[in-house]
Amino acid sequence: MRNDTAQSTTALIAENRTFLMGISMIIIMIFHQYFVHGNILLNAISIYGNYGVDIFLFASGFGLAYSLQKNDTLTFYKRRLTRIIPACILIGSIKALITGFAPPSIAFLAVDAYTNLHYTWKTFLGLDLWFIRAILLLYLLAPLINSAFNRFNKLSVLISGFILGTLLTYFYPFHDGTIDWIAPRIPSFIFGMYIAKADFRQTKSSLITGGIALILAVTLKALVFKGILNCPTFVRCDMTYILFAISLPMICTFLIWLKKYLSAIKLTSSCNYIGSITLEIYLCHEFLYKCIYNFLCNNNLPQNWGGLATAMGISILCAAAANCTINAFFRRSSRKS
Repeated sequence: MRNDTAQSTTALIAENRTFLMGISMIIIMIFHQYFVHGNILLNAISIYGNYGVDIFLFASGFGLAYSLQKNDTLTFYKRRLTRIIPACILIGSIKALITGFAPPSIAFLAVDAYTNLHYTWKTFLGLDLWFIRAILLLYLLAPLINSAFNRFNKLSVLISGFILGTLLTYFYPFHDGTIDWIAPRIPSFIFGMYIAKADFRQTKSSLITGGIALILAVTLKALVFKGILNCPTFVRCDMTYILFAISLPMICTFLIWLKKYLSAIKLTSSCNYIGSITLEIYLCHEFLYKCIYNFLCNNNLPQNWGGLATAMGISILCAAAANCTINAFFRRSSRKS
């Protein structure tokens, strides 16, 4: 790895974007777990783990800005839809078929309200997941945001994105499971696009600003989580996502710095691979977690680290199988054409 002080943050993230997406997906998977309770690290992730989505959207915005520099808008949309739609249909169809037609003898699918596995037609397109709806919306908006960065002052566009996210977070009147969840993450996504286009470099002032924003985000999140600061709706009153977005260049630089220690224990390649199949993992892992959790409960087996490791491992294997199936289909189609 090159000397980080001589390399711009933009170049550093470009070189390690897949790694960052892999780290963010691991954080998200752990955040969604309910196999282990009482562990200090997992308790912290249960509070702050959904920041993994912000890291992911930051890295995603960064990658989309690069893609838009190399491709026209039509090609951009074609590639994005080709990436997301087949995975949603394949994994969504399997989930819907399992929950709709599995025999009653499969006890772990006879679930209670807490782990409901009932799916509708939206499952076939992945639209039952707020994150997929949000990603599709951001894909739609990305060329417009990119055009704004090209036509206007980049810093002004970035600031406008933060203002837009803040206003939507506090004043959007509907709880539709898409805009109200994505609104506070708009700054993270736009900041990623900004970093890709601005040849951004960390300075002392940017590190101080990022550090202060991170401390404020962590503190505010803890106050809300502990009930000290009461809000009618967690997301709509939660400024922490927007504050955390300010710290993302610093956070990503720190995670990349940690990469050399992961390399020493041979985990970098695993993080990179997970980063390459994040879509498939997101589509299937919560479903598999629920199935495994129900299986353990119905058979009076302990919900512990073994359950968590099994759930994460099976999720990654199933996501890898789905990714390989889709890639093989496209390779075969291209040979025929």
